[in-house]
Amino acid sequence: IATVPAASVVDGLKAQIADTRVTHLVVGKSRRNWWFELRHGSVVDQLVRGLSDVAVHVVPLADGQAKPAPTPIRIDWKGMSVGVATAALTVGLGLVLQPLIGFGAIGLLFLLPVTLAATRHGLQAGLAATVASTLGYNFFFLPPLHTFTITDPANIATLLLLALVAVVVSELAGRLGQRASIGSRQARENAALAAFGQRLAGLASEADTASAITGELSSLFGRQAVLMVADTDGLRLAAATPADARLDAIDMASAQWTLDKGTTAGAATDTLAAGVWQFHALKTSLGVLAVAGIADPDGGNPLPADRALLFTTILGQAALAWERIRLEADARAVAELRSRDQLRSTLLASIGHDLRTPLTSIVAAVEELRTEGPPTPALDLLHRETRRLARFFADLIDMTRVETGALKPRLEPIDLTDACASALSDMAAELAGHRVQVEIPPDLPLVETDPRLLHHMLINLLSNAAAYTPPGTVVRLVAESDGRDLLLLVEDDGPGLPHAEPERLFDRFQAGEVSDRTGGTGLGLAIVKGFADALGVQPSAANRAQGGARFTLRFPAALLRPVAGSPAA
Repeated sequence: IATVPAASVVDGLKAQIADTRVTHLVVGKSRRNWWFELRHGSVVDQLVRGLSDVAVHVVPLADGQAKPAPTPIRIDWKGMSVGVATAALTVGLGLVLQPLIGFGAIGLLFLLPVTLAATRHGLQAGLAATVASTLGYNFFFLPPLHTFTITDPANIATLLLLALVAVVVSELAGRLGQRASIGSRQARENAALAAFGQRLAGLASEADTASAITGELSSLFGRQAVLMVADTDGLRLAAATPADARLDAIDMASAQWTLDKGTTAGAATDTLAAGVWQFHALKTSLGVLAVAGIADPDGGNPLPADRALLFTTILGQAALAWERIRLEADARAVAELRSRDQLRSTLLASIGHDLRTPLTSIVAAVEELRTEGPPTPALDLLHRETRRLARFFADLIDMTRVETGALKPRLEPIDLTDACASALSDMAAELAGHRVQVEIPPDLPLVETDPRLLHHMLINLLSNAAAYTPPGTVVRLVAESDGRDLLLLVEDDGPGLPHAEPERLFDRFQAGEVSDRTGGTGLGLAIVKGFADALGVQPSAANRAQGGARFTLRFPAALLRPVAGSPAA
């Protein structure tokens, strides 16, 4: 149901048809008397003639159907009194001016009360002025004077002319008044919308925006208004006008329904109609951000049909303002996060520059002590922990390089057999308590990648396997082809991956359940993911069916280079 302001039924229907892209129109054909159709015309006939692109289906009124009740005629006593009084004043004015303007101009003078009465007060006042003017003109100015006898046919023509002028002028005045009323209302509404939009544009907080929205709704519609937003504990009242507006349980349920479904609920709707409040969703590209409620303090319809269009426009502006506030808050949060990340990167870069040299010297000194003297438990512990500290420090620096985009891979064809052997050599101490198996076919193609970054990826994967599996278990390095891509697998026989979503292990600071025993930082696998993305390699993690964990590095076919002399070459 839509209520459309228009100068006529036909104009309103045409505007609505154009706005809604209607292709079929069903209209009823009511029986009207000849006088009504003479004055107003036939709506159906005008629609059929004026809508060339619309199929008009006319449903006639059957004989047994109820006919529309006749419109009661209301007598405008005030307007008629004004018409008679204006005619009387014109008679007096004519008696004064007759010696000056002559008898011929007096008849035209009586058009003045008819026009004024019909323009200001409508048809009834115009007809009353016509009768009074005709009688006064006949009684005081037409011979024989001071009688109502009409002997000249021209006087009858004058009477009919005055009546015709009254009808035409009153009809035109009514249409102009109606259009003026519609134009005035639309002008007020447009001015209110413009002022509301400017006010919203100058607000920068959710609290001020919410107060402005409820205040505008209450002012324009004469209703109570609330605005509710989603919170961690459910719906939260952001603003209310008046401030003491209250919502009961069924109203809260209606608001929650509108927030969840994005449809209108509450009073005078098809959903939870027993409530007092009617709720509408503030829909944006981000979804339903808030819910606006409106209620009649006298218990009537919260939203009259003829104000629905204005209400929808107000809600649209409110939704855009709320979306802007939300996006600005997100932008500020992103800016703060970027600033913190930049500060952290700068701090880590500074620490890396200051600590890299002394840490390298300590590791070298421990290595020299082990080679010069007999091994001792304390020296072995010092050697193991200094290497772990160096690796932890390298992880921090490399993670910073990944996040800042400073990582520049240097690609070259390498043999996975050599890459795995180099990584196992560096991890010999950590893997001393495990059985290591290497299964790499000799006929595999070369892989175009950065050998240094791949070496670091394998060290982190092997270190993860050594840290999270019991001593004596098997750690396997397996390379195989799936017919298109090349897979490099790091498998173990440990307890498996603890996460329900194994891929989350590649996030920063996602360590296993035994991290307290191993001292893991949760950065190793994040380093693997960062380096793999930079090299175009696809990392993945999963639990093996036989038990244990499997980490896979998938090298796409575009990175494979056949060995010279091989069948593929």
